[in-house]
Amino acid sequence: MCQAAGIGYTFTYELNRIRNTSAQVAQNQYAPFYTYNYLWEVFGDGSWTTDGWQIAKENGCASVETWGGMHVDMQKWMSGYSNYKNSMNNTLDKYEKINVRYDYQGYTPLTRMKHWLNDHNEGSATGGLIVIYAWLGNAYYATPVGGNDNVPIMLGLSTPAAGFFML
Repeated sequence: MCQAAGIGYTFTYELNRIRNTSAQVAQNQYAPFYTYNYLWEVFGDGSWTTDGWQIAKENGCASVETWGGMHVDMQKWMSGYSNYKNSMNNTLDKYEKINVRYDYQGYTPLTRMKHWLNDHNEGSATGGLIVIYAWLGNAYYATPVGGNDNVPIMLGLSTPAAGFFML
């Protein structure tokens, strides 16, 4: 789930870094399912990290304390004016995508990412986090015989009829 990476880890880290607060307490951790529930469309599909960040940018994000936990019912909706009002204090100004195919202002994407991880591209004593994700179209899943709890695993890309690459 990309919301865990984008909200639960990265948004939590960056907001606490800016506020100089500890992420060890629930009031300073941010709930991934708060944004995920806006995006999943009842089917349990995944969502892009940037979609969650856009929600946090426009509306804020509920803390784990306000939401009621880090991982709770995927069909939960928060209620109460004060909860939404408190969540509006937890926003971001901007987020950025780094396209790995193109240089940016003379920097290669790898150089920009290394500097962000090292010092937020600003000489800071603390570095940043990066969420890396990719879309895998036509993923093929199967349940292995005797596998754990009959959980499907991704075997490859494309379809068996068209031939596919094994992972």
